[in-house]
Amino acid sequence: MVCALCCSVAFPSASSCVDDLDESRSLRLKDLLSDYFDKRRDLSQMLAPVYIEELDKYKFSDWENQIRADIRSFLSNRSDEKFSGRAVARILHGIGSPCFPAQIYGRDRRYWRKYIQFDFNQLIRLATQEIIHFK
Repeated sequence: MVCALCCSVAFPSASSCVDDLDESRSLRLKDLLSDYFDKRRDLSQMLAPVYIEELDKYKFSDWENQIRADIRSFLSNRSDEKFSGRAVARILHGIGSPCFPAQIYGRDRRYWRKYIQFDFNQLIRLATQEIIHFK
């Protein structure tokens, strides 16, 4: 199903679409994307937000000790560098930055993108606490 939808708006190569704008393909792609996000929105509205938040907190609390241990390990392995809680959370989510580029920090798969499934702000909070304790 997905392949058929993609093929309906895709070009065989980039050179095929450079010269002429195919308005019908553009409109079709917009419709496909709109339908996709409308379906996701409908699904999220059907699920009880309170239940989802409780489930997320439950999962996070199950992993909190492991996350803290990994943050301490990361900080001790790179003790010569200074990190903010936000920088550590970005690394745990796999978000590169000019100071902490993906090409360098992404090589260490022990930490890079390891906790992408958890809330970014909760990771910042834990990382900040661990940095304070580490000093």
